[in-house]
Amino acid sequence: MIRYIFITTALLTLNIQSPAQSVSLDFPHFAGQEYHFWAFRGEKRDTIASGKLDEHGRGKLVLPDRMKGHRGMTQWMLVNGGGLDIIFAGEESFSVSCPEAEPSEESITYTGSRENVYLYPRFRRQQDILGKADAMRIAAEAYNDNPELLSFFDTELQKQARAYNRLQEETAVNGLYAARFAQIADISRGLPPVFTADQQLTDSLMKDFILNKLDMETLYTSGHWDNVLQQFTDRYTYDEKVQGQFIPDAIRLLNRTQSGEAYAALAENVIIACEKQNWYDREIELAFFLLNDDRIKQPEGKTAALYTLLKVRKGGKAPALTQGTLPATKTILAFYDSGCGTCTGQMGRLAEMYPRLKAQGYEVVSLSSDSDKGAFDAYAENLPWESKYCDLEGYAGKDFRNYGIMGTPTFYLLDAEGIIQGRYAQVEDIPGAGE
Repeated sequence: MIRYIFITTALLTLNIQSPAQSVSLDFPHFAGQEYHFWAFRGEKRDTIASGKLDEHGRGKLVLPDRMKGHRGMTQWMLVNGGGLDIIFAGEESFSVSCPEAEPSEESITYTGSRENVYLYPRFRRQQDILGKADAMRIAAEAYNDNPELLSFFDTELQKQARAYNRLQEETAVNGLYAARFAQIADISRGLPPVFTADQQLTDSLMKDFILNKLDMETLYTSGHWDNVLQQFTDRYTYDEKVQGQFIPDAIRLLNRTQSGEAYAALAENVIIACEKQNWYDREIELAFFLLNDDRIKQPEGKTAALYTLLKVRKGGKAPALTQGTLPATKTILAFYDSGCGTCTGQMGRLAEMYPRLKAQGYEVVSLSSDSDKGAFDAYAENLPWESKYCDLEGYAGKDFRNYGIMGTPTFYLLDAEGIIQGRYAQVEDIPGAGE
């Protein structure tokens, strides 16, 4: 969605999208104010610079050499409140000025930037169309018993539908970065890529746009990364009938992502979505694709943990522990965090079941991701088994990394020879434990 950022009491919408090298600022009524300058990369905001407008309210924002060729949204924010969204998209230099104490869309002037000039008129034209269409719908409801008026309202509504579709078609063929951003902004705020009777973004329209038309590089630098990808993943979590299509569709997105940086970030997002839903089999399906595609040369974060999972799959030998040793019995390895509500519930259940499990020949070894020794000791004291470990390194600890732990609680079932029998999110799912 296009950002609306306030300076004092005025609405200021500055969508400057240009991979330019610099932009000159001229805001005389904000002389001497301090600011920060950021760029968007996926879900992250990369700090570019901080500074202060001079005594005339002037300043210059320059992209550093490390961002040479950058195409994306940046954000200039005043410390005292308010600011501008600015796009850099290949224009070497441009300027933006406003002589008013309360800036508005009409009072801001861009010079030398087609990208930044494009957005406001485009969104204003769109809102005008939608406003007229809504008025026709309301009027039709109010005069539903008058055929002559209903015919007029329907004719006008169809006129606005054609205007909306024409605007979307023009946007789709426009080569500006700003046009790609406008498409993303529409999806982000729930506007469909074609006119619909109720003007709602349906799952099918959203999916078609994201899978076939969305420019992933633009999304990565737009500031809308999280919002759009969340809309994409939500449809699979809400509808069990389509859950099996999640990884194939995610792979289609990965195949359409050219930037290695955006590709790695998208893979991380897909892994997180699987983790939240306990879709462990789908994580493995994704891992095989990523390994075969071989675009991530140095995996980090959850991607690195996912790659590790391939080494600790069912039927494989369990990695040796760096804290203590694995017992020569059937073993439940329990990875948890004492501050995690789900963990404490599951670990409490495991503690209740422990006497019966021990009588059946099981042993339990628990490993905590706590970083506070006092918190670990206080919680572990009440766990009834003897083997309780914590290296205070959290998910970065060697045992957590060796077992590919991406979320807690996670349970591994090992046989007496240390062969992995399965990986589980709930104690009740462990064969034999829920009996």
